Amino acid sequence: MRVATAPGDRHSLWRQYTRGAPVEESLRLCRALKNTARLARVCTYLAELTLWEGNLEQAAHWLAQSLEQQTDPHRLTIFQVTRLFVAARLATAQQQYQRAAMLFGLADQIHSQIHYVIAGPMRSLADVALATVREALDPAFFAEAFVTGQQLSLAEGLATFLRP
Repeated sequence: MRVATAPGDRHSLWRQYTRGAPVEESLRLCRALKNTARLARVCTYLAELTLWEGNLEQAAHWLAQSLEQQTDPHRLTIFQVTRLFVAARLATAQQQYQRAAMLFGLADQIHSQIHYVIAGPMRSLADVALATVREALDPAFFAEAFVTGQQLSLAEGLATFLRP
């Protein structure tokens, strides 16, 4: 299996996430097996893919679908961090900068709790989005929103900020 090494390498990234299966087949299998955890991941990866393609409405749709499948706010996992970074990038692309700053703050807080470091394409995309948010907001306003996000629980973040 080849791992994506550049933000434009969508095909290999999608193959990595779906283990080479077509999107429709992955969705069908997850639904048939009632595997909500895997379905949540597939929907998040679809959100990320459509976000890369610039289709913000479809990205929001897939993110909402992911949340409907798995939103256990008591499990802090790498997947939860990934979903937060996708949501923060989506909010940035939608020019919802305060929301994005709070989501980045929440992602930072959970990221630190589970000692997980994002890397590769996700890191560079998150860094670009975070820089965009910092530039769009007054520094004090950004700091306040980021700290507010850091103080939220995952349950509060899921309920308040991730629902489109």
